[in-house]
Amino acid sequence: MKKLNNKGFTIVELTLSFVFVFTLAFSMYQLLFNYRMKQNEESIKSQMLDYKNQVTLAIQNDINEKSLKKIDYCMNGSSVVNRCLVLYFNDGTSKQLAVEKGYTTYDGEEFEINYISYGGVIYQSSDAILLEYRANYMLYNTYESNHLENDNVKIYRISIPIYHNDLSDNYGIEIVATAFNYDYEGSRDVVGDGTITSPDENLKTADGTIYNGYVTSTNRHIDSDVKNQTIIARVKFDSAKTGTFQQYFGNWQFGGGGLSLGSRSDVASNKACFGAQVSNNKSYTSTYTEVCSSSALSPNRFYIIAGTFDSSAKTMKIYVDGVESGSLTLSADSVIDKSSMSFGLGGNPGVNTSNLFYGTISNAIVYNTTLNGTVISNCFKTAIDTGCATTNGINANAKIIDESLIYIKK
Repeated sequence: MKKLNNKGFTIVELTLSFVFVFTLAFSMYQLLFNYRMKQNEESIKSQMLDYKNQVTLAIQNDINEKSLKKIDYCMNGSSVVNRCLVLYFNDGTSKQLAVEKGYTTYDGEEFEINYISYGGVIYQSSDAILLEYRANYMLYNTYESNHLENDNVKIYRISIPIYHNDLSDNYGIEIVATAFNYDYEGSRDVVGDGTITSPDENLKTADGTIYNGYVTSTNRHIDSDVKNQTIIARVKFDSAKTGTFQQYFGNWQFGGGGLSLGSRSDVASNKACFGAQVSNNKSYTSTYTEVCSSSALSPNRFYIIAGTFDSSAKTMKIYVDGVESGSLTLSADSVIDKSSMSFGLGGNPGVNTSNLFYGTISNAIVYNTTLNGTVISNCFKTAIDTGCATTNGINANAKIIDESLIYIKK
């Protein structure tokens, strides 16, 4: 019978086995550790991108919806405020963008942190303690390009470098935006042909033309009855003169129609109105027909007022800042009577002493087609954007009055 070998493991064999198992376990731990570190790094990157996108989206939404007018530094008296900008929009509003300092408590200790504020809203990352903003130079020196073809068009750059202490990449805010100053005062004549028919020269400011009751006429009039029309103007009313009936853009005399500030016995004070000399069934017995906004307008701020006439749909409508505010049903076959009177800015061209406008007009335009609510909302909500209207299906040849003939420069 063969004798069994009962000899056990030697110390060397045990040591080698222990080293092998330890090495394997350490390798598995290192692999798991590296995976967890990678996973944590990707999570931090995702958080940083979310933070960047949140702030960027808030700024871009305002630029897209309100139309950027200009960017300037924040000021404290005559001194520039470090790491702070003001964004001005063509609807008359503005918002401040800044990198500010604050404090937070972590594990019983107080730490200084930086955060971004925009329009009064604080944007703070969940890892605020580990973030470093290097905006002392970049944000303060926001880039403004050389003037483009039009003097009122500029390109601005906003740059806020943001770094995480555990990452090497920059996750900062980078925005390049084109600014259009729709209130720009250019060298072009108020009237395209160089003539001004008002009693005196109009006063001009960076916000447009202040009329103070004077009348400026274009050299265009309506030669035939109008079945479809859209009249648009961007205006600001003088607070000292509200409560009076004011006609600020149109050709009401001897036919035609236009936009006015309603303040008469039959119209509530300070409502936006669109009126026209309307003939029913082409009988050419005109009746002044008017539709007004549901709410009164406030002085000392700009509004985009649009009036539409649609013979086929038998409606007259008034829009305020791109939103339909009043509608009137017309009789069958209604048209706006042709008018021998040119369109007037700042008052009724045929009557220079009544219904005068007191305030500012920066833009005005007429189409011989009825713009629908979608186009008006998209293109005439915060600014008069004729390029937008064209891309939305409005042919440039449809204009009764080209915007260059009236005070407008983009």
